[in-house]
Amino acid sequence: MPQLNTIVLNDGTTDHSFQPRGVDANGVASLAESSGIPIGDSRLTVSRSRTNQGREKVVIKMTVPVVMTATVNGVSDPTIVRSAYADITFSFDGKSTTAERNNMRKMVYDLLGDSQTFGSAVIGDLETLF
Repeated sequence: MPQLNTIVLNDGTTDHSFQPRGVDANGVASLAESSGIPIGDSRLTVSRSRTNQGREKVVIKMTVPVVMTATVNGVSDPTIVRSAYADITFSFDGKSTTAERNNMRKMVYDLLGDSQTFGSAVIGDLETLF
């Protein structure tokens, strides 16, 4: 079982360090990249479970907020103006092999890469497929 450690993710320009925040009673591991303002922290959660149907399920979620400081009547207040969200769910038959699970992970990784339409055009540029 891997230990929860700092995860460094690169957005193509900058490294982002997500520090462990803990594992809750449901087995959901939480990490955060501190912005100095808690409401502005980027968050990453990872969980693994087994469904009632015997499927193995891995869920990864990321939230990246954008915070601006609004000044009203001379009082400055940080406010979330928008957030980006990603939810990735892998679900495998209870009889799946390590190779099958790794193949799926690698294909999803490749699907989201810059060399694929989905990575840059559909997600990055919000283009529609035709």
